[in-house]
Amino acid sequence: MGSQDQRRYARLPFIVEVEVGGCEGSVLRFVETRDLGHGGVLLGIYEDPPPPGAEITLRVAGTLGDGIEPPLVRAIVVRVSAEGVAVEFITVVPRDSGEDLFD
Repeated sequence: MGSQDQRRYARLPFIVEVEVGGCEGSVLRFVETRDLGHGGVLLGIYEDPPPPGAEITLRVAGTLGDGIEPPLVRAIVVRVSAEGVAVEFITVVPRDSGEDLFD
């Protein structure tokens, strides 16, 4: 059984630029997503990837409709491969929490 068969959620190709940071607030980079599922996303990180088990933050780059800032999402790295870095969503940080990717 391949890793594709072990996924809990269906995935769909979805390419959008996201800001990736460490949970301590450091900005790592801007990257494109490769695919998206209910439980996580595959990131196009190929050089110096965060290791499995690392907690990171994600946010869609730019703004959403009507100039709304996208939510900050905490995730954990579950796999690093030639395809990219697979992360599982942990939680969405409420917009009014005062927490920011760049703090």
